[in-house]
Amino acid sequence: MLIITKRGDGGEAEMMEELLAYLSQCPFLRPFRRQGLPYVTVDGLGTEPTQYSIEILPSSDWVRRYTDGGGIKQLSFVFASRECFSGDAGQNAGNNCFYEQFSDWMRQTPPTAAGWIRVEAVTGGYRYFEDGAEGSARYQIQCRVLYSV
Repeated sequence: MLIITKRGDGGEAEMMEELLAYLSQCPFLRPFRRQGLPYVTVDGLGTEPTQYSIEILPSSDWVRRYTDGGGIKQLSFVFASRECFSGDAGQNAGNNCFYEQFSDWMRQTPPTAAGWIRVEAVTGGYRYFEDGAEGSARYQIQCRVLYSV
């Protein structure tokens, strides 16, 4: 089971629900300490490890347009996490390893949503910033959903 929360509505809401459903299949998501289940939000990464958030990035919608009016569009997003961070090289290497596994999983797991072509990483995972006082850091990876219209 996966704990999922979302905010907002509108045209992106259905795609975000599909994306959350897709990501809920990832076996590498770690449980949030309090609930013992993975915790994924939309546009709202918490301050305690381990939590995940999907955040839409500004980007061009169209990847390719066809003469019949159809084509391929993209939804660019960041998949971010709040992870424990310390001077322990093993802990920090494990955080980086998660993003390698996550990227590989997306490459190997086709989406099931109608019209979706693939979900892919466009960067490697990286530490975005650390909060030394809290003993945690934000890690993220930039991704996109390619879909036909």
